[in-house]
Amino acid sequence: MGERLNSSKPKLCLESNLITGQSFLGLYCSYFHAIEQEFNCVIPVAIMTSHATNDPYIRFNTLISRIQRELETNHYYGLDPSQVTLMLQVEVPSVLDASGTIALASDGHLLRKPHGHGDIHTLLYSYGLPQRWKQANKRHILFMQDTNVLAIYGFPSLLGVSVSSHLDFASLGIVRKPGEKVGSICRLQDASGRRLTCNVEYCDFERLLVALTGVGDEPNENGNSRFPGNINVLYANIASYLETLTDTHGDVPEFINPKYADETRTSFKTPARLECMMQDFPRHMPQKARIGYCCLPRWACFSPVKRDADSAIAEARKTGYGESFFSMEEDFYKLFRRALRDESMTLGDTSWDEAVTPADGVPSLPIVLLTPFAALSLSEMRSHFTDSFQMSERSVLVLDGPHITIENSTLDGALEVHACRDAHVFIRDAHFQNDGWEMRRDPDGAFRRLPYLISFISRFSLIKKDTTVLTFPKPGTYYVYSCLL
Repeated sequence: MGERLNSSKPKLCLESNLITGQSFLGLYCSYFHAIEQEFNCVIPVAIMTSHATNDPYIRFNTLISRIQRELETNHYYGLDPSQVTLMLQVEVPSVLDASGTIALASDGHLLRKPHGHGDIHTLLYSYGLPQRWKQANKRHILFMQDTNVLAIYGFPSLLGVSVSSHLDFASLGIVRKPGEKVGSICRLQDASGRRLTCNVEYCDFERLLVALTGVGDEPNENGNSRFPGNINVLYANIASYLETLTDTHGDVPEFINPKYADETRTSFKTPARLECMMQDFPRHMPQKARIGYCCLPRWACFSPVKRDADSAIAEARKTGYGESFFSMEEDFYKLFRRALRDESMTLGDTSWDEAVTPADGVPSLPIVLLTPFAALSLSEMRSHFTDSFQMSERSVLVLDGPHITIENSTLDGALEVHACRDAHVFIRDAHFQNDGWEMRRDPDGAFRRLPYLISFISRFSLIKKDTTVLTFPKPGTYYVYSCLL
């Protein structure tokens, strides 16, 4: 749920960005559907829900979960409904102190909390999904979490490295800072010589490193850790995964991470419970299993939303990374600018795009956004632009279609180009100019009274003053050239 983000909605149902207004769920499903269209295949999807996100409402005397409602309302974003499975996670009792005093809710019932995202493996096993997927000749599984929009652009690299290296299980890693609240990917070896490549969670890593080496997680010459950070974007070979899943039924090691109320370390600030993590699955895999990781720059795969604006500002002071709605959305736009910026396309401020995004602010223009139907990977983004394309500092460009090419054109304002899959659109020597869009700070919702504003959960809003929209709904070849629009 999105309580920590000041929302009562499930996090998957929150808007991922202002430009398209798509929810996280909508963006991810659109990406999967774009893969289906590109490669003429079927992508099965499994979503683990909690009792909170599964909180039902009544429609035609039928109980429907919030996420299912989102899917049905949007026609599953093009996916086959029979290939989308919602799996309800169990909750476990919680305790108040180190003596194990059971916590009770206000109504006298047990106070239950989610058991952790490691339950994804148990649920997949109990629903029989990997078995079914293998029978359908699927060979690979990718795992991700809910509010890291950049994860989908790390999929191609993770899948490519895992397949080419014949890995059974792999993690997508990033360069991390010492002390950052991100687990570390390590290779552990015991006295018998048994080796294990796995994640060590941040709350245990420093203590383990000091115990084993006498030295903590010291920064290198660039100020970074020697150990890559785990971001919970995972790969599993279905055959190898099923072998371990059959033996363990999806169980992964449990742990408890209480926040103590004082130095006596006897009572907890809030009730704690046993948890498990999906990245710990390799701990149960056999020694013969090939386990590895793929490391990418943070800007290309990792910028989650974890906190509301005020909490994110405080966290950024401690670690440098606030992980707010603003930082996530701005990093989303930065990804496109960094992927597209070269000698023929000047896009915004390079130093700003390469710096760590602060916890609070207003997204900067210009903005280029390519929907999943326009580009599935970073390399595909460049294919839409040939020769020179210049955007003014106040411009916004949205491309939505696989065969849109812009050549030797300029944009001063806002332009949207939407094309169906079999429409080939060539925009040549064209010049677009209008009043465009504007991002504004939104103090206390002051701008939300205006009818042309799209409001957001963060502290900024988007004003769409004027837009040039080109739509090509039918197959064919189209040319837009030598014009001023």
